[in-house]
Amino acid sequence: MTRPIVSEAHVDLPPDEAFARFVDGLGRWWPMAYTYSGARFETARVEPRVGGQWGEVTRDGETLPWGDVRVFEPGRRVVLGFNIAADRSAEPPERWSEVEIAFAPDNAGTRIRLEHRDLDRHGDGAQAIADGMASDQGWPLILASFRRETRRPR
Repeated sequence: MTRPIVSEAHVDLPPDEAFARFVDGLGRWWPMAYTYSGARFETARVEPRVGGQWGEVTRDGETLPWGDVRVFEPGRRVVLGFNIAADRSAEPPERWSEVEIAFAPDNAGTRIRLEHRDLDRHGDGAQAIADGMASDQGWPLILASFRRETRRPR
């Protein structure tokens, strides 16, 4: 059984602002290495509603979903379905794992806790996904990219 991946970060913003910059500004800070479209990448987005999609949009307007929005609680948390297989292809819905990003007050800022769970749903590729996303080049890198974004003026 593949264990959940947990990655945490602290940002010097209140939870409401950290959440908004994470979700609304996804396309400004999401690492290019974690896109399907590469040079065609225009932006990434989270549709701000349960049942919406999250993913990328290419320069020619093509939407490439990374999953769905399962919980959307502004300022508190967002839970996303994760449809990306170990070979970077899209998984069918029954094989999606889940990523929860929670935003909690922490002294003068916000503690962000990301948990990527249910990885076994990915089948044979589960361990490869877990190893990659738990590595320094996975969720820790993605959160570091967000942390850098929060230091820029809006």
